[in-house]
Amino acid sequence: LLGDYPYRDWRAFLPHLLAYAVRYSFWHRSGRTVYEQVLFRLQSRRKPVVYHDLPASGGRGKLVEQVRSAAEVRQEILTGAAALQALGMQPGERVAILGRNTSRYFSLLIACGLAGVVSVPLYVTCPPAEISRLLEDSGARIFFVGDEAALAKLHHVRFHGLIVDFTLRQEGKSPLTDGLDWESFLQKGAGHSFQPPTLSMDDPAALYYTSGTTGHARGVLYRQGQLRWVAETLASMYPWKERNRWGSYLSFLPLSHVVEGILATFSPYFVPAALDLYYLQDFNDLPLGLRMAEPTIFFSVPRFFEKLHQAVLETSLGKRYLSLPPGRLRRGVGKVLRWGLLRKAGLRGCRQMIVGSARSDPSLLAFFRELGIEVHDAYGLTEAPLVSMNRLGRNRLGTVGELLPETEVRRDAEGVLYVRGPQVADGYHTGGRFIPFPEGWLDTGDMGELSADGFLSLQGRKKDLLVTSYGKKIYPAAIEAQLRMLPGVAQVMLVGESKPYCAALFWLEEPCWN
Repeated sequence: LLGDYPYRDWRAFLPHLLAYAVRYSFWHRSGRTVYEQVLFRLQSRRKPVVYHDLPASGGRGKLVEQVRSAAEVRQEILTGAAALQALGMQPGERVAILGRNTSRYFSLLIACGLAGVVSVPLYVTCPPAEISRLLEDSGARIFFVGDEAALAKLHHVRFHGLIVDFTLRQEGKSPLTDGLDWESFLQKGAGHSFQPPTLSMDDPAALYYTSGTTGHARGVLYRQGQLRWVAETLASMYPWKERNRWGSYLSFLPLSHVVEGILATFSPYFVPAALDLYYLQDFNDLPLGLRMAEPTIFFSVPRFFEKLHQAVLETSLGKRYLSLPPGRLRRGVGKVLRWGLLRKAGLRGCRQMIVGSARSDPSLLAFFRELGIEVHDAYGLTEAPLVSMNRLGRNRLGTVGELLPETEVRRDAEGVLYVRGPQVADGYHTGGRFIPFPEGWLDTGDMGELSADGFLSLQGRKKDLLVTSYGKKIYPAAIEAQLRMLPGVAQVMLVGESKPYCAALFWLEEPCWN
């Protein structure tokens, strides 16, 4: 623009440069790990981060929040990292974490990452025998427990390392007789100066286990670089206006799940805006938590939106809306219904609703679209936290959206999807052995196809395929999703393998038994 340009082949490289910039929404790519990025953001005064802990209501119908400043949480992180070093933990060694969603859990995760210690999140719903197996399989040296019910069952767990109670209790002492409570753990680091280790993007960072619903859970190890790529990429996928203004997020899905533990935990810290982060301890308090947090970005499983749909059907206005023919009156009633529904659900300020982790019925999402509520379907696995997502302004119902940048998908002869990309883990860690994915391709076990314009559709799980005695092949997931929309239905399982017909087992909501 200002004169002669020495690189006369700019016409050759400029399209590639612009394509790359557009793909990442002209997003700045930092050289920090996700854990270093958290510390960096917590120092910001212009774009502050405020933490809100929401302890269990105990059925009282009211949540009493505990507010914590960024400075307080940052100091807790650094002291926790120093405590890990004082206890002799070396980079690459592992600690297991089992607890409810709290800002303290978050501090512990970041402290582990800063010290180079591999965190191993476990589900609070795991029985003691499974916890014992995972502790042994992971090689954890320290076991952090932040759940009262789990503490009461520790005598059934086989573990010979150090146990630390990090429960966020209001009063009373820890029931541990042999171990450390949270204050005693932090005291270990109070007099110890934290020395950040030299870490590379290839170093291990976190070990997540698959659900194990069809066999033994397998560990999936994520490296520092994979976590950073996922966090940066997800943050860059939101439109410019949405990612540059204040945001609120409610953490209620288990932090042991990759959606909450990776996507929701790290990506907000790459967004250049003020944040209010809420941590809900008891899933049963979700309606209360949503009304308090009023999240601007909300991710949930399909069951939440199914129950929201049922709530609409139970209201007189909802019944009136469904009885009206298409036209101006129905649209008018729909606007009033939408306003009341979002207000009551605590989602009136939500700028994007995302659903995933299980199959959603397209007719359910179509119902919300008619009301003017867009719900964006997404797809990911424990081995690849996010593969595809429907974006704002490009929400195609019946699909799980467009692939993330640098992500590839291919199908085998049976229609099974294989995924490869920067967010895909390297392989499984189980029984002390590492089993890599061949050439980086993850066998998802899901049947689907990619359209010519780049939208991914799923049909069902290969292992769930039913074949009737007539040779008819049936994917039960789509049928089960439709049946779950029936009033009073909590869960459904379709059966019919080698039979001339199909049947369904229904689990009903508790009120239906009265």
